[in-house]
Amino acid sequence: MCCSFDMNTDLNTDRTRHGPAQRRPLRSLIAVGAAAIVAIAVTAAAMVAGASEPTHDITLVARDMAFFLPEGETPNPAIEVAREEQVRITLVNRDAGIDHDLAVSSLDVKTKAIPGNGATATIEFRAPRTPGVHEYVCRLHGKMMRGQLTVR
Repeated sequence: MCCSFDMNTDLNTDRTRHGPAQRRPLRSLIAVGAAAIVAIAVTAAAMVAGASEPTHDITLVARDMAFFLPEGETPNPAIEVAREEQVRITLVNRDAGIDHDLAVSSLDVKTKAIPGNGATATIEFRAPRTPGVHEYVCRLHGKMMRGQLTVR
């Protein structure tokens, strides 16, 4: 006889009529491995989604018709940020009776005008990839209230 055939093998399942097939441990191992890969992928995705990029927070105080850093005495100070950095600039208006706003026109960000009673307004943006100098300004008092935002 040239070929042999085991009559104890059921061709529709992975079992022989006398016991479990040899493939069952391999299938279990593959299933466990696939579950582990899915768990790792889900965990990594959650970590990336939950991890927020740090934001460079800057506060500018409007007083005496100029911008100042909170504890600073230099009017309209130069501000530096890194390329592609997430930036948040909060304007605090302490000029009683005078409205101010804050705009960086070249980056297309601006606040609304806010009253001089300690009101605040915030702009948020991602710094450009390209280094350069951008002007920040109070659009209501642009001749006196302007400074430079440098992207390094």
